[in-house]
Amino acid sequence: MILWGTRNCRKVYVNDYRWEQTIPMEVKGSHSVFESMVASWYYDGRRMHEPLLLDHGKTETQGDKHSGSIRMEGHRGVYSYGGRYADFWLKIDTDNVAVDLSMNRWKAAMAELVATGGSYVGNLGYSMLKYRGLSSSGKIRVGDHETTVNGRSYFQKVRISSITPCWYWGTV
Repeated sequence: MILWGTRNCRKVYVNDYRWEQTIPMEVKGSHSVFESMVASWYYDGRRMHEPLLLDHGKTETQGDKHSGSIRMEGHRGVYSYGGRYADFWLKIDTDNVAVDLSMNRWKAAMAELVATGGSYVGNLGYSMLKYRGLSSSGKIRVGDHETTVNGRSYFQKVRISSITPCWYWGTV
């Protein structure tokens, strides 16, 4: 699991990791610059490894009507993601973790971009875009151990406009 995000706040703590925004958001056409944070964790079948990644830094996005990309230069590595409709790539390069994945159409129904969302009170609510299943392949390295992977990916982009309490991802 990889979570990449930014918040409109002065500072936040994630697993005792302090993130304080130092780069103001700038948007010029289809190019934006801001500060974001990346966190990652995984379950190996026996135990949860978290955080696998926890970093922040200058982030840039670019896009047009057909494709887009995001790249963060963090304090511990470089994190980038991009592509076009149901055809993406993900690259992470740190001293301890490297990821190089391609994500493509799997089945037509699973590769459909689905929009969901809801409003609570006034302008408070959320919106979400998601791909329920993409075919994925590539390599993942943790420490000195590199693994070739083939499987499925789930992708979602969430925008929240609400007062949010602390939360924790859980798997049952």
